[in-house]
Amino acid sequence: MKSDAIALSAKDRLLQASIKIFASCGYEGASTRALTKEAGVNISAIPYYFKDKEGLYRSVLEFIAGKVRAEMAAKTGAVRAVLKDETVSADACRAMLRDLLASFIRFLMSEEMSPSVARIFMREQIEPSVSFTMFYETTMRPMHETLTQLVARAAALPYPSEEATLCAHAVLGSITIFKTHRELALRRLKWKNLGNPEIEKITAVVLRHADAAMDSYSGKEGKKS
Repeated sequence: MKSDAIALSAKDRLLQASIKIFASCGYEGASTRALTKEAGVNISAIPYYFKDKEGLYRSVLEFIAGKVRAEMAAKTGAVRAVLKDETVSADACRAMLRDLLASFIRFLMSEEMSPSVARIFMREQIEPSVSFTMFYETTMRPMHETLTQLVARAAALPYPSEEATLCAHAVLGSITIFKTHRELALRRLKWKNLGNPEIEKITAVVLRHADAAMDSYSGKEGKKS
């Protein structure tokens, strides 16, 4: 039992260290020597636990995907359950959209989504690895589909449709920009960090923009030509 505990600890250390190294160096730039040195384990730990570097990187992505699902799965699942009812009003869908966006903002700005985790997440968007399909299918696509369906119902857009998907992506982008361009926001706003007061201000702005987008499509601000 004692040796099992030690082995598990070594595996976890390697996984955590790999997040840092893959984030700073990228997949190609991260050497197995650097990965194991950062974790304080023997170089043989990679083939023992993960088969090879690719297996280790895939495990890192699975770990990150698991974080996202653990935080957001219950919320998105509840939304999907409500959306099965075709009689749910656009106003009710907008309220759910606001709640979902607020939850995602809090998660994205939390310590769970550390700079290293966020950097890997964003690099996969720009230069997808061989493991991106797993990440997309298990985590990103289900969440994005839920967001798109919710946006479509709130904005009176057809679903599925290109327009609804584009609108959902734009709404999502209004959130992620505060993570990918964090330092720009801090310096422009003269904030020292992104604590709860700052996150509340970000949330208010994002929700206001989401409301404006929904209004522009639904006709409350005039039908789009």
